[in-house]
Amino acid sequence: MSWRRGNTAQVPYQTPSYTIEYIYFELNHRWSHPKSWLYDQPFPAWSEWPINLQERYQLAEKLVGRETLIISIHSVQFRVSLENYTNKDWNQLLDLLAPMCGSLRMFALSRNIRYHESYNESTLAAAIGHLPQSEYADMPPVSHPHELYLAADGQEIERSYFTHVNGTRYPMQTITSNIYKPSNFYRDPRPASWPDYWLYPHAPNDPVRDPHSGHYPLCTYCKQETRAKGFGPRCTCRTHTLFRRPLVEIIQYPSYPGSEGSLNRGVRLLEDIAEGDVLDEYVGEYIPLPTHSVLQAFGDMVYTFSCHGPPIVGEDGEGEGEEMHNDEGWENAGYICGLKAGERGNWTRFINHMDGEQANCQFETHVAAGKVRILVVANRDLHMGEELCADYGPNYFA
Repeated sequence: MSWRRGNTAQVPYQTPSYTIEYIYFELNHRWSHPKSWLYDQPFPAWSEWPINLQERYQLAEKLVGRETLIISIHSVQFRVSLENYTNKDWNQLLDLLAPMCGSLRMFALSRNIRYHESYNESTLAAAIGHLPQSEYADMPPVSHPHELYLAADGQEIERSYFTHVNGTRYPMQTITSNIYKPSNFYRDPRPASWPDYWLYPHAPNDPVRDPHSGHYPLCTYCKQETRAKGFGPRCTCRTHTLFRRPLVEIIQYPSYPGSEGSLNRGVRLLEDIAEGDVLDEYVGEYIPLPTHSVLQAFGDMVYTFSCHGPPIVGEDGEGEGEEMHNDEGWENAGYICGLKAGERGNWTRFINHMDGEQANCQFETHVAAGKVRILVVANRDLHMGEELCADYGPNYFA
């Protein structure tokens, strides 16, 4: 059957769980590469459908709902499943899809995939029925999908807000790199842990040449110094090659024991992850050492990390740049500043706490791609649908 975007016969037969994962991947690709889908037609005329596909489609609509089916059919991999799956695999796929209507709806709408319009304007809708307009179709626009979360009922879509200690609520914004404002540091004296060869204030994530050894810190991944261009071999790593940046969604989980009624947002994976993968960087805005008075002044008592300074580089130039994570290997083990992410950050700020070996990821401090960064690293192989949890311990969140 002609879907206008390529031939589904060229797409390999995959397992139902893979197809679910790929539905999200293709929806995200439509958002990030919209022009590549200009000629796609996910809804061929009903008269073109073979009788067996018509029956399969109509039965699926009864089992998972019209909206879920319409969103899913935007995926080429799903169309392959519709056409080619055995009855056993098809039924298994529908079982996996049935509870995901709210998740798929939020994922599609937050990425501006106007599936209502594309379906209702098709001849398919005229033949078998239109899709009522979603109450969320006109929701306020957000600059990034991770500024929304799926409520506990699995259906409601909510905007994430950060509550300042003074009670003011601010929309949570998504940023891609850390913010350094010198003015944030003027009110506080230079801490004793601040590197003696640095000016104060100074961008805390910027590795500086060690005057004692003459070397810059080594990148954890390429083992090259993080020196400026034109001064010999240097790190040329880029974050888009180092970081996995998996598909995730922010959802509401049950409140922690003892905190009943409080909002608990968390991160659910939408794809499989391998042990050791760097998922992303924890980003925010730099502030002075997060003492109680500093946290009160900046208003973020929940999403603030304490940050290490740059590593000391040894006389041989190798120093401590290769295996630095958590508190191990940093000669200047003291913290030099804080990093607050409540109002401006990314999805990593929603990772919940889990004790010790129950955690499936961890925060590690590394020199990577020219900066000192707090990275999220997978502790083990992870699977789609798992909640990401880390053991924050006493040394990270203030």
